[in-house]
Amino acid sequence: MNKKATAALFYKELSKIYTNDLTATERLQATSRLLNMLFIDCTRSEKLQFTTLFARFAYAAHKYSLPKQLQFYLHTFRRRARAILTRKDAEDTALQKEFLLGAKVVAESINALLDVAIPKAILVWLPPNDFFKFSPVAVKAFLPFCKVVLLEDDPEANQFIASAEHQPAEQIRIQYNIAERNENFNPTVQKIKSYFQFPLVVNLIDVEIDEATRYRPKAFVIEPDYLVDVTAVANCFQSFGAVPLLYLLKKFLPFTYSKYLMIGNIANFFLDELMSNPELGFREIFPKVFRLNPLAFSIFTDRDIREIMEKSQKHFVNLKQMVHQGFAENDIEVADCFLEPSFYTEAYGLQGRLDVFYHKADGEHNPAIVELKSGKTFKPNKWGLNQNHYIQTMLYD
Repeated sequence: MNKKATAALFYKELSKIYTNDLTATERLQATSRLLNMLFIDCTRSEKLQFTTLFARFAYAAHKYSLPKQLQFYLHTFRRRARAILTRKDAEDTALQKEFLLGAKVVAESINALLDVAIPKAILVWLPPNDFFKFSPVAVKAFLPFCKVVLLEDDPEANQFIASAEHQPAEQIRIQYNIAERNENFNPTVQKIKSYFQFPLVVNLIDVEIDEATRYRPKAFVIEPDYLVDVTAVANCFQSFGAVPLLYLLKKFLPFTYSKYLMIGNIANFFLDELMSNPELGFREIFPKVFRLNPLAFSIFTDRDIREIMEKSQKHFVNLKQMVHQGFAENDIEVADCFLEPSFYTEAYGLQGRLDVFYHKADGEHNPAIVELKSGKTFKPNKWGLNQNHYIQTMLYD
């Protein structure tokens, strides 16, 4: 990306919005579109799934280390512009004020993202820094985790009334629908209101407590004591987006034992055996695979068995090379690896079983997660992983 040329193009478009003969509504709409285009352009090379503009903005803000004040104005403009444009009775004065807010956000975002100063011709008509009277909320305390029982909803204030586990004698108020903090959990909040009944146990993650003692969580976990399997969650994330209904759909599908599933199971078996004895040979170990599931093998044809054997041999060679060399290249010592350990997290309501977990209790070596995948990648992300495999790794981490 030629940052200088790209910035000049965006600055030119911003100037045209200001100078062209547009209505107040059209000017605000054009500014909102330009802001979206800027962030799309700056994240175009990322092979990541952004299901909402909020997610794209948040990722770019983290990647480019945008100032906190700019992030606050960015999300505020996105929310306010969307709200005011849906009103048919919006006054021109209000539309013009939102346009000026948006123009300042666009100009400062171009400067921060592309590292090109705002031209003087634009600076002369942009409002000053003290033009906006609102500012981020002052935070007086922080809790990384808080278990609460939701008691009722106050929709007008966008708050839940709840009782917290660490201070059950007092009722607290939990703020949701915060633009720069937990707006991406609005669908979760709506499901709480539509499908669940109060009281409801919820975990709050990364909670800011403001001066009015309002709890401002970054994430909500519904019914965390019901542990969901990591793999089940990860498989809801595909290259085209997140589809939670895939979890429910799979419950209705009959189980079938394919040769590809068998090859995956064999690969896991090979890894377990090689971790115990790295010197094993393929012909020595392969006859043992028929004991894994004799009934499943009985439904395969001779041709299927030969194919399973040929592909399993390729996996065996790769796994043996990994045990002998690959682990060492990544500072993993086989003697300090645990095979298929189970983990549980109360905070997120998840459970999972890793293929290999490396942990040396000396405080000098970083722990490592090794996950075995025998299939081919399909539309891999920037790290060369399938989207569901990437999510699985993040959840294990």
